[in-house]
Amino acid sequence: MRANPRPNDNRLANFCKYKEVNCIGDRCVVRRGNIRLRLTNRRAPRFPISSWNQYTRTLLRMARTNNVCEGYHSSLRQLCRQKPNVFMATDFVRREIRRFNKMIR
Repeated sequence: MRANPRPNDNRLANFCKYKEVNCIGDRCVVRRGNIRLRLTNRRAPRFPISSWNQYTRTLLRMARTNNVCEGYHSSLRQLCRQKPNVFMATDFVRREIRRFNKMIR
């Protein structure tokens, strides 16, 4: 996209219309012939809110990002700074099991 769209550039209007139709629901228009009488309620959106990626997690007030996964991956990488052997890996798994058991109690 250009930094400064021209005034007659209708890409923003097209994008807004796309979001309205697909995410919010288009407004129904009552017409008689070529005359537009009034706008009525909205149609159901093409993609219902329940299918949005983070909808359920938001309702349950759960994390919506992968920061938890990144933190866990970081702890795994700390294990691998040295050349891990079976004993180091076993120790790490035991610590993780203990930590997990504390969290669920």
